[in-house]
Amino acid sequence: MDDNNAKDKKDEKRKRKAKEAHKTNTLSTQPASPSLVVQDKRESDGEHERATKIANVRRSVPVCIQGDCIGEMKRMATGSCDLVLADPPYGINVRRVGWDKPINPNVDAFNFTYEWIDEAVRILKPGGTLLFFSSPCTLYSSYANVHLDKKPDVVHRQTLSWIYSQGGDCRLENMKQYAVRSEVIEWWTKHQITPTFNAHCATERYTEEQKKVALAKGVGRVTEASLDKGRPPRTWCDIPRENSRSTERSYSSIKHPAMKPLDLAERLVGVHSNQGDLVVVPFAGSGTEMISAHKLKRRVVGIEIDPNYVELMKKRFEGHSIECVFRESSAEKEALVE
Repeated sequence: MDDNNAKDKKDEKRKRKAKEAHKTNTLSTQPASPSLVVQDKRESDGEHERATKIANVRRSVPVCIQGDCIGEMKRMATGSCDLVLADPPYGINVRRVGWDKPINPNVDAFNFTYEWIDEAVRILKPGGTLLFFSSPCTLYSSYANVHLDKKPDVVHRQTLSWIYSQGGDCRLENMKQYAVRSEVIEWWTKHQITPTFNAHCATERYTEEQKKVALAKGVGRVTEASLDKGRPPRTWCDIPRENSRSTERSYSSIKHPAMKPLDLAERLVGVHSNQGDLVVVPFAGSGTEMISAHKLKRRVVGIEIDPNYVELMKKRFEGHSIECVFRESSAEKEALVE
């Protein structure tokens, strides 16, 4: 009798397990909701695209082309670039070099500015960003902004300021105007699409004294954890200039009178692009923007017409242990964006 009961219990247990297994198999073969399938596919495609871009940049090297930026950008495909970061000659007559003479917007000389801007906008992807420097001492950015504002496919986002605490002074008795301690950066984007904006790349650390003041003023609202995230980026930043004794000027005997600091370029590249994005620098100059973009794992193409500054860049890239491809001109547009 006991043997029969034991056998019945085993049979019942076996049937229950078979029933549960069948139920599990049935559930696993049910088709997923169409919306979930589409969502999963989109997420998968997005992750694949990001992974591909990062993988490509790991095996890519910066490319610097010695040539005219308008001609070289014309060889680039429309909508191929994520960020154009331009430091053009804006007519402040820096160190009285020939390429930075004051620009009269009423003559043909200013047409050059309109042409490079037109090409920069053309090569930007929808949602891409154009950043360009100017000076508070000229109307360069004013005329450039008016030209851009006539275009239906671009949007002015903000006017930024780079502030530095040294330089631009002279003896008080000789002063004819205010000391210049800032430069302007104009921010434009293509189409009414939310642009890349990585705010965490431009946060500034609070000092302990600033934390104490903020906590005292914001009792119940401000926490130390929130302050540890850093100060949210503002429309201005205080970053020192590259002075005559800086390390970045020591790599070559060739000097660029308007070398931008790496910290400033890294801030702009970091905020306005992502890893694997293509950054184009139409006026590569001393190579600051190219070095910063490469260090932040962006693909980067720089263009510089002055052979002396190309030699300067070679020395700086060597000093930073960065491999860079230098070309006199691009024969094929695909070579610029691959």
